[in-house]
Amino acid sequence: MKILTDTNILVAFLNEAHVHHSRTYAYIKNVRSARQKWFVSAHSIAETYAVLTRLTPEPVWATEKVAATITHLLSNECSVVTLSASDYANVLKHASELDVRGGTVFDALIARAAEKADVDRLVTFNVNHFKRVWPKGKDRIFAPL
Repeated sequence: MKILTDTNILVAFLNEAHVHHSRTYAYIKNVRSARQKWFVSAHSIAETYAVLTRLTPEPVWATEKVAATITHLLSNECSVVTLSASDYANVLKHASELDVRGGTVFDALIARAAEKADVDRLVTFNVNHFKRVWPKGKDRIFAPL
C-alpha cells in the first residue's frame, strides 16, 4: 500500500508534545512494520518546518533540531513528491473553480501530490478539507486509526 501523509500528521508524529502524537506514532509504526510505501508532499516539508519552528507550544524547537529531524525522516523513511509548474497552474485553476480560498489551497497542493504518486491513501486529520479539494480521491482520504 502507498500512503501520503498530510502536514498535520507529520507535525503530530514528530512533536512528542502534540495532542495526537501517540495516535500518529502508532499509525506510522504500523506503516513501517507493514512495509508500506510512505510519501510526503514537498510542500509539507516546508510547512512542517514552519510549524515546528514557530507555531508549536513552548518551547519552540531550535531551527537546527527541526532541520535535522526532518532531514533524517526524509532520508530514512519516506519519498518526496514534487510538483511541476504545470501541476501548480492546474491546482490553482481547479481551486478557483471550486472557490477555494486562503490556506485551503495548500491542501489542494498536497492532494495533487497524492494523486501524482497514485497513493492508496492520503492520511490527514482534515478529511473534509481534502474531500472538498480532491473529490475524485474522496475514497482514498482517511484519518489515522
